[in-house]
Amino acid sequence: MSTEIPFDKKSDQYKFVNSDLESASKNESIHWVAVFMYEMMYSSPTFHKANENLRDTYHPLFDKYSVDLVLHAHSHNYQRSFPLSYNDKEPSQPFIIEKNEEQYSDPNGSIFVVTGTGGADQHNFTGQAPFMEKQFKRFGFLDVQVIDNGTRMICAFYENRDGTDKDKFTITKSKLSSITAPSV
Repeated sequence: MSTEIPFDKKSDQYKFVNSDLESASKNESIHWVAVFMYEMMYSSPTFHKANENLRDTYHPLFDKYSVDLVLHAHSHNYQRSFPLSYNDKEPSQPFIIEKNEEQYSDPNGSIFVVTGTGGADQHNFTGQAPFMEKQFKRFGFLDVQVIDNGTRMICAFYENRDGTDKDKFTITKSKLSSITAPSV
């Protein structure tokens, strides 16, 4: 998704994203849904603030279509939320669906990850939002793997400086009855 063009509910982008997510939700062969965008929907206090309009427009849509993972950039740091659901009464305080640190089983909420891939160590934190599980003043990349016949997604954040594995989390879905092993 672009955060640099109109994205309100009347925009062409919103119509496309809504249609694409709806199609994915009806396609029995699609079991994982990830969205990428530049600006952040949620953030701990730092130099770059979360885009409230983006959050209030798209997080309800992500809940409706069970988006698993939302990837952001924009900040030169790493942040990962617990699985979250949109709170329409207090949007800046989303509902935390599950408070496990690394293992999530059939979460009914999206995990939001900020991965500043390049640049310099900057954008220090001035606190930690209660819905963020991990945060580091480091930049690097997120390795995403879907394994075990499509039932598990493993995500690991590696720091660019030394390749250190700084964070790892797993989402397991047990409700993938239509998945079968690929034929050889």
